Amino acid sequence: MHINKKRVSDVVADLRKRGYLIGSNRQAHGGMYLIVTSNEFWETVNTLQKSVNSQQAIINALLKHEERFARV
Repeated sequence: MHINKKRVSDVVADLRKRGYLIGSNRQAHGGMYLIVTSNEFWETVNTLQKSVNSQQAIINALLKHEERFARV
């Protein structure tokens, strides 16, 4: 299809934000799929929540140094 991985990720994120039920499998031979089962739904939600939690932990660690930097 001549679409790079970043563009696919952007399109999928946009569709998810619109409410489309798109899951993903991040294993070696994973891919994208339409969510049809409860298990797929919760697996996707849990995976995304773990990502959010990880990013929040990084932000919190960085913010310990915020006094060194003025906001512009």
